[in-house]
Amino acid sequence: MQQSLSTFNHPEVAGQSVEGPSHRKDDIGCQDSWAAKKGESYVVVAVGDGLGSAKRSAEGSQIATKIAATELNKWLQSDEVEIDEITQSEARKAFQHAIIRARKNIERVAAEFGTKRVSHYSLVSLQYSRLACSDCNW
Repeated sequence: MQQSLSTFNHPEVAGQSVEGPSHRKDDIGCQDSWAAKKGESYVVVAVGDGLGSAKRSAEGSQIATKIAATELNKWLQSDEVEIDEITQSEARKAFQHAIIRARKNIERVAAEFGTKRVSHYSLVSLQYSRLACSDCNW
């Protein structure tokens, strides 16, 4: 999956998921994905590694990364957050909420297909980074 986000004032956020040799050999396809959201002074990136033995892990990985990045971005843009004053405790709660929302969406999709959540398993890493400056001449 290839995706990029860019604006005039900020560097581009780009990434690529690549199908590994064993997946190519066994005709499994790439089960990894990533999603990014950015604000005025930050970027949120979620990376998903689909569990190869799970039948719908590629879909689970896409759902998990999209929802987790979106949920953390919503929190960062909310009125309850002062970007320069986020505590570790606040961040931990927001990250947990984002991951739980992703899991619940995967459970919902699995139920729609009449399968268990395990069929959509994916490992997700969620990251938030502040940009060094919000008005740089890139």
